[in-house]
Amino acid sequence: MPSTKPWSLIALLVLMPFLQGCAAVVIGAAAAGTGGAAMSIFSDRRAANMSDQDSEIAARIINSLKQDSRIPDSSRVKVFSFNRIVLLAGEAPNQEMRQQIVNIARKVPNIRKIYNEVVISKPLPAAQQEYDMQIRMLGNAALLPAKVRASQVELTVSDRVVYIMGLLTRTETNEVIEIMRNQKGVKKVVPLVEYVRLK
Repeated sequence: MPSTKPWSLIALLVLMPFLQGCAAVVIGAAAAGTGGAAMSIFSDRRAANMSDQDSEIAARIINSLKQDSRIPDSSRVKVFSFNRIVLLAGEAPNQEMRQQIVNIARKVPNIRKIYNEVVISKPLPAAQQEYDMQIRMLGNAALLPAKVRASQVELTVSDRVVYIMGLLTRTETNEVIEIMRNQKGVKKVVPLVEYVRLK
C-alpha cells in the first residue's frame, strides 16, 4: 500500500477550512483516524441545527457500541450521520457481530435510515486506513474546481470504497461519482445521497 506522500500533506493544508465538525468516528482494533466526511458551516443544505443532531446521533451510536466489549476488540466501525441518515462502515469478524453492530445503532433515537456497509473481514491495517484518508483528502481536493462544492458533499472512505452522502441534485451526484471514480486507488463508489431540486 502506498506510503504517505508530500502532496497528500499539501492537500490536507488546502482542505483544512472544509474540515469542520467531523461527525464520523472510528472504534475498534487497528483503528486510525482515517476520517469520515468533511463538513462545512458554509453551503450546508441541511436544516438549521441538523449538523448538531447528526453529531449527537454518531456520538450516541459510538458510545453504545463501546458498551459491548466484543465490538472494539474484534471490529473496526466507522459511524457517520448526515441528515439523520446513518452510515456504518468497516469490518466485523462474522455475520453475528455485523448484525449486532446494526442492532445497537437502531436503538439510538431520531435516525431516519441506516446503511450497514460493514463487511465480514479482519480490521483494516493502519497503513490501509491511512491510504483511505489520502483518497478522501484528494477526493475533496478534486471537487474544489467542480460545479459541486466540496462543502456540500460528505465523503467517507473505507478499504478504498468511497461512500458519497449529501443533499444533491442528480446532476451534481453524477458529477461527484465521475470525479471519485477517476481518483487513484478508488475501488468502488457508492452513492448514498438524497436527491433535491434547486429553485
